Amino acid sequence: RVRRMIASETLRIVALADPYALGQHVLAFVLLAVDPGFVERVIEALLPMPEVTYVSACTGRYDVYLQIVCRDQDHLLELLAERIPSAGGIRSMETFMELSIRKVSYKYPRRPAALAGNVSPSARGRRRAGARVSPGVPSAPAAPGPRLPAPR
Repeated sequence: RVRRMIASETLRIVALADPYALGQHVLAFVLLAVDPGFVERVIEALLPMPEVTYVSACTGRYDVYLQIVCRDQDHLLELLAERIPSAGGIRSMETFMELSIRKVSYKYPRRPAALAGNVSPSARGRRRAGARVSPGVPSAPAAPGPRLPAPR
């Protein structure tokens, strides 16, 4: 059954490295307000950065949400002052540093039946299998994140 779930991409088995054990002592969340038409360009520029562990396009006051891990505050400053702005098209940034992790959970609640009709048939099949994958940082965003990209 597990092999079938892996083959159908309803289950992905991943290993999560502990950033603290790897010398990454600063975890932060960054919200970016991006000029119209630049969201994809900014995201594409941020994806290769090894410090960026999670990226999503979002709605509301900000357009892009990032989770980043850094060695120390100097490393964080370099990212915020130089490397992230070099993507271009960023109007403003807001950064939140994580002071302590109190809970990490990769078990998501099932979607209420009332919302079941708002999901594509392929996503409905994945949801029934109950498999969700969280981003690779030991803190999950407020809402479940996107699925990890398919292995190459």
